[in-house]
Amino acid sequence: MLNVGFTAGKNVRSALMAWRLVQKTHPTTTLHLAGPDYAVGGPAHAWAIKHGCEEGVVFEGPIDPRERSAWYRDKEIFLHTSREESFGLVLIEAMAAMTPVIAGKSSGAVPEITLGAARLIDIDNPKEIASHLVQLLESTDERSRLSSLGSAVAKQYDRTAVAKNYLSILHDLSSKPLSGPSA
Repeated sequence: MLNVGFTAGKNVRSALMAWRLVQKTHPTTTLHLAGPDYAVGGPAHAWAIKHGCEEGVVFEGPIDPRERSAWYRDKEIFLHTSREESFGLVLIEAMAAMTPVIAGKSSGAVPEITLGAARLIDIDNPKEIASHLVQLLESTDERSRLSSLGSAVAKQYDRTAVAKNYLSILHDLSSKPLSGPSA
């Protein structure tokens, strides 16, 4: 997980509660939390200790932006439990790195961003989060399928592709006659 801030909107508490359940069947698997507020001694770490959710969790803290692609590629799954997302660059970055994504089905623009290339779930339900994490951890084929789909979707957000789309729209607009209000 990579988030800016340990807030109710980021919903990492649900992920940590889910991780307790994942640990029952996959005790050697680790959950990596990165970003501001996710360092050892930070707010997320303190909350996890207070609620008994720190087992199997690596509190990484901030990640250098130049190292983010490698960070994503090093993960089996990217879990995004944010309750609201207007664009979600982290989703595009994870998919571009061919890391399968689990995210919220009702989390703002997440379905429109991922275009069917992510597992969309109820991110407020720790049991459901845990169930999908375990399913993906146990299915190399499904992770591979989501990786391929995600990579294809991420290419649509490439700077060159986006610029071509803008130019096409501008060209279409410029070739239409201007019409003013009718009398």
